[in-house]
Amino acid sequence: MNKFGILKNKVFRNFFFASLIGLFGEGIFGLTNIVLMQKETGSVMAISFMIMMTMLPSVFLAPFGGVIIDRFNKAKVAFWCNLIRFVCMLALAILFFMDLFSTQVLYVAIFVSYLVFHLLTPTTESMLKEALSEEEYMQGVSLTQAAWQVGLLSSGLLAGILIQFTGPTITLIVASSTYLIGALLYLGIFAIYKPVAAPAAAAGQPAKKLGLRFFLNDIKEGWGYLLQHKGVLYLSLGACISFPFFSGVNILVGPFNFEVLKGDEFTLGLVSSGAGIGSLLSAGVCLWLSKKKGIPGYLVASLVLLAVSVLLFSMQTHYVLAFIMYIVLGLFVGNVKVLSKTLVYQHVETAYIGRTMTTINMISLGSATLFSLLIGYIGEKDVTNAYLAIIALLVLPIIFTLAGKYYVNAASKHSLATAPSSDTTA
Repeated sequence: MNKFGILKNKVFRNFFFASLIGLFGEGIFGLTNIVLMQKETGSVMAISFMIMMTMLPSVFLAPFGGVIIDRFNKAKVAFWCNLIRFVCMLALAILFFMDLFSTQVLYVAIFVSYLVFHLLTPTTESMLKEALSEEEYMQGVSLTQAAWQVGLLSSGLLAGILIQFTGPTITLIVASSTYLIGALLYLGIFAIYKPVAAPAAAAGQPAKKLGLRFFLNDIKEGWGYLLQHKGVLYLSLGACISFPFFSGVNILVGPFNFEVLKGDEFTLGLVSSGAGIGSLLSAGVCLWLSKKKGIPGYLVASLVLLAVSVLLFSMQTHYVLAFIMYIVLGLFVGNVKVLSKTLVYQHVETAYIGRTMTTINMISLGSATLFSLLIGYIGEKDVTNAYLAIIALLVLPIIFTLAGKYYVNAASKHSLATAPSSDTTA
């Protein structure tokens, strides 16, 4: 199959470009927040609290978000999420221009913006499950990963330049405009994107009702599904590494740049862009891996090499070498993101995909909140030791991936053993 043939699918094409442009804005917004907080407070712990504000609110809303994703048109959900993020970033830019900025204002803007972001992320991830066939899925994830990393690659360097030469106001306006464009792209596929019917509706039964009690029943049903399918559960827990890992890396990159590398906003943007380059390379690697078997083995190898790359990055003292090592780090980060999500999608049923992904987000965000406090505390004393804590975290997804694959194989063997023979005699 042509690796780029899926771009002929209008739903995926609009999704692809919305992801590209939206992550471009996300990279600018995230780096701007780090610079603003670093200059306002000079505290690693303050940055840690800021990162926590991007995660904590969504921990409690994630279960309801999963029901929303499974019940409603995902393109419409993505449209409103993009539009709300546009308003939040633009409002922050206006307040900064009017000299009304404070750390409290930034916390509120981040609270609302990321409350929506953590609904947008599993919504768009779930769209891939419905928009693409099983054969196209990993190619779609790899191309989307490439789009994300092109956005992050460009945005990291651009954000550093914009902040240094034009100031935060213009930078935030640029970031907000990307989400307006993303909203318009999702608006363009309202009519042609149709959510997969729930099993009840497919059987001719009445559509599920709205209301708190019905939402709680759906949440219970989704969690029950995971508990009954240990393979999917452990693979999902393995995929939960993303937020704790990235929260730790994001907390430390600013202090590491200013304190260890003795850099400025430009070097921060340059080093951050290295992760984008690496993950862009990873997209090509994952496209190649999409034709191969043994994804769990490639995932475990990527996790081990990711730990090594984090260690080598933390040992650098010059921004050029740090930039090179961040490329390597980004390569294995990209592999982990694509391969871990692919394993989940391969084994989860479509009717439960939204609730599964938001459960992953909920666990990720909850653990990332606690991990951010730990990283902030350690980083306040020694940034290098904080990187060692991040490396130790990577042991968990290795264990969960191996356990998940074991239970998936066991369930498959059990199904074959209990299936009726096809050559029985009359």
